[in-house]
Amino acid sequence: MMRQLMVKFSRKVIFLTIILILFSNLLYAQSSAADQVKVLVIYSSENGEVDEHQRLLDLLIGHFTSSITFVSSAEVKAKDVSEVTHLIYYGQVPEELPSSLVRLLDSYHGPVLGIGYNVEQITSHFSYVDSMEMKIVNDVTIKRGEQEFIKVNAHPIVTMTIDQDLDVLVEMNQKENNYPLFMKQNDIYYYATPNLFGPVATILADELHTFFDMSHESSSTYALLRLEDIHPRTDAEVLEEIAMFLHKKNIPYMVSVTPVYVNPLTEEEYHLSETPKLLKVLEFMQRNGASIVLHGYTDQYGEGKTGDGFEFWDVDKNSPMMEELGTNIETNFYTISGTGDMIDRNKLESFYIENRITRGIHELVDYGIYPIAFEAPHYAMSQNGYEVISNYFSTYVGQVQLTDEDWRIMTEAPNITTPSFLNGMKLIPETIRYIRYEDPTSIQEMKERIDEFTMVRDGIIGGFYHPFLGSDGLKDLVHEMERIPDLEWINVNEMDHRVETDRVIITMENGKATPKHLKQEDKEEESKWLQYFLSQVSSESVLWISIGGGITITMVLITYLLLGRVERSL
Repeated sequence: MMRQLMVKFSRKVIFLTIILILFSNLLYAQSSAADQVKVLVIYSSENGEVDEHQRLLDLLIGHFTSSITFVSSAEVKAKDVSEVTHLIYYGQVPEELPSSLVRLLDSYHGPVLGIGYNVEQITSHFSYVDSMEMKIVNDVTIKRGEQEFIKVNAHPIVTMTIDQDLDVLVEMNQKENNYPLFMKQNDIYYYATPNLFGPVATILADELHTFFDMSHESSSTYALLRLEDIHPRTDAEVLEEIAMFLHKKNIPYMVSVTPVYVNPLTEEEYHLSETPKLLKVLEFMQRNGASIVLHGYTDQYGEGKTGDGFEFWDVDKNSPMMEELGTNIETNFYTISGTGDMIDRNKLESFYIENRITRGIHELVDYGIYPIAFEAPHYAMSQNGYEVISNYFSTYVGQVQLTDEDWRIMTEAPNITTPSFLNGMKLIPETIRYIRYEDPTSIQEMKERIDEFTMVRDGIIGGFYHPFLGSDGLKDLVHEMERIPDLEWINVNEMDHRVETDRVIITMENGKATPKHLKQEDKEEESKWLQYFLSQVSSESVLWISIGGGITITMVLITYLLLGRVERSL
């Protein structure tokens, strides 16, 4: 009788132990999720909408967190501020701030960063800014302490009187004049210019480490190399020579591949299946650690030839792909939806992009080449285009276009980043440009950009090279990059990536791109369960629940062993 009671008691202990551990781990998961960096950016812009200026700031913040919310100064509510860990006000244009916003900011006690105009109205935080006189300064040197960063021409800056207890972290020097650029008072920071473009973006990118209290200190300088515009007409022997050189040097690299070459004059198409030698070289590259990047389907549009075109942007009209797409995708503008009704332009553009992307992924996969990231030809793509691409790729490569008004308004990010406007995609940036054909000045320009981006903590020295220039130019570029002190080449295959269509899912396993071919019913079932699971828990909760599950199993085993000892002793 006593033995049965002890066994029952021990089983109850096991049950209660499981419940308590699972409950405590769920609580820990929730608290850990709440502890992550959550940023609210309140902005004043020309029309109250997010534009290229806010998206540039988004790029810089995305290096530290993917939880970023932008709200215009006229629309901020108390609930917007309630759960954020860091608050940024970006006055890109002058305006009188709503009194409700000023009161709301008065009540916020976390770290605050002010940028540009209007911060003098937020007296509870920026009492040391007593005026907002804007001045254009020429021929200045940006310095942090005794360290000189870069020289800048014609840049706007807010001139101000400095309080004694203000800590000036970065300043602009113009002969005998000094202008504070980045400063702090306790946990209130101010960046004294509304212009984030140009070389000053690298300064802010570096100082954001201080604002977010993430040092990211490293003795290494990170470098990335990409081979650009590989298509079915690429010279396989030259590419093989380059591949062998990089393999012997043990340098990881990316390869941007376009599976179809189009000659617009003859309308001829060339596929990789017609170039077995080139396919063999690509297979060698992939097998030896190269990361494959899908660079469009044909890398051209209209009368442009592959390598010269803008596949996802109408460069003639300088606008996203619009009505004329109907004939190019062999369907009618009015009947894509199958209802005979006119559909909106975003849907038309989305249909076009989806068609090209899926054909590109599937054609490469059919050859045994597995892309893990996407790069838009000429980096030109609309904001809607980024949203479409994010449904297929988790990683984007290169520069990004910041507005739908002009494809030329694009920029790089100094670091690897996950800005909100890329809809969850990780951006692997290109920062130092490329060697231009028969242009000896381009390598010098790359050297200057190397100097600029080595100033940023964990900045990326990312450049690309066209193999049609031959192997000698690449060797010169690699030699120049290897002169950088403490250089560390980044292996993109060591990161997490996911590519997904209705036919295939590509993920990374032990540093290799691994495909899983799907049947339609598998795809629907996986999608249904994934959507349900994600609707129930956050990613942080999944991590901690997994850890908690492991702890639970360990505790159960220990308890089971103790129970066995109890039973044997009775």
